[in-house]
Amino acid sequence: MYDFPSTVRGIDAYSKTWNFFDDSRTGPVNFDPRDISIKADDDLAFATCEIHCEGTTAGPLDLRLTVCLEKRGDEWVVTHEHHSVPTTDDRLVGPDVRT
Repeated sequence: MYDFPSTVRGIDAYSKTWNFFDDSRTGPVNFDPRDISIKADDDLAFATCEIHCEGTTAGPLDLRLTVCLEKRGDEWVVTHEHHSVPTTDDRLVGPDVRT
């Protein structure tokens, strides 16, 4: 993962990136995925969805998730994950895309 101060590699390091959810819970943390799309062939797959999350001190959060998987032997392995939130920074949003 590249949206952290340093690159995260391996499942143990990845698991630690979620510690902030445990530290900021206001109750159960809920993830509500929707608009799930999966494209796959014999050894490569991409999955995308939008997720609504609630239950942390950050308040309700909407994000997008993309995951790439590669089949290695008989197992599917996550080789890339990207999640993002809509930008609200006026410097980054042109007038042609404002709602």
